[in-house]
Amino acid sequence: MVNWSIYFTYDWFRDIWLPAAGAILIPVAIAFFTWWFGASRAEKQKELQELRDNLNLLLSVCLLSIQKTILYRKERIKINEIEVKDQEEKVENTLSELSKIFFIQSDFSLINAAKYASCIKYDDNFMVTLITAKNVLDVLIMKIEHRNNKIKHITHCEDQTMKENYELELVGLDLRSFEENMEHTDNTIRVLKYLSDSIKNLETKIKDLKLDTIRYSEEQAQLFTELEQKYAKEQAK
Repeated sequence: MVNWSIYFTYDWFRDIWLPAAGAILIPVAIAFFTWWFGASRAEKQKELQELRDNLNLLLSVCLLSIQKTILYRKERIKINEIEVKDQEEKVENTLSELSKIFFIQSDFSLINAAKYASCIKYDDNFMVTLITAKNVLDVLIMKIEHRNNKIKHITHCEDQTMKENYELELVGLDLRSFEENMEHTDNTIRVLKYLSDSIKNLETKIKDLKLDTIRYSEEQAQLFTELEQKYAKEQAK
C-alpha cells in the first residue's frame, strides 16, 4: 500500500523549488550586479576624465593669461620710465616711443563656468576664485583698450598742433594712472596665480585626477614672491 502521507507532507518548496530558483537566480543576480557596478565605475571614470579635461583647459588659459599680463607689465614699466625721464629732462616725447598698442585677448571666453560647479564640493571658494580672475582680467583689458583707442585717435589726427596736445595729454594720463594701473596689473597676476594653485590643489582632494604639470620660470616665480610680500605688507597696515 502506497503511503500517500509522504507526498502530502513533503516540503516541495524547500527541497525542490528553492534550490532550483537559487540555481537560476544567483548567476543572474551576479551578472546584474557585475554589470551595474561596472557601468557605475565606467560612468565615474567618464566624469573624472571630463573634469580633468575641463580643468586642464582652465589651467592652460590661466597660465597663458599670466604670461600675457606679465609681458604687458614689463612693457608698461618701460614706457613709464621713458615718460618719467623725458619729463625730468624736459624732452618732448614722440608718439613713436609711447604708441605701443597692447593686446591681451581674454582666453576665458573659452571657459564655461558652469562646467566647474562640481568643484565647489572640494573647494568652497573655487567658483568665486574663477569668476574673480575672469573679472579682474576683463577690467585690465578694458584699461588697455581705452589707452589703445587714445593712441589710434592721435595717430589719425591731421592737425599737428592738436596732435601734439593729444600726445601731452596721453603722457600726463599715463603718469597719473601708472601706480593705479600697476596695482591692478599686479592684482590680476596674483588672482590668476591663486586660481592656478586652486586648480592644482584639487589633485589632493580628487582621487586619480592627475592634472597637467605647471612650470614657471625663475623670473615669474620671483615676481610671484614679490607680489605676495607686497600684498602681505599692505594687508598688515
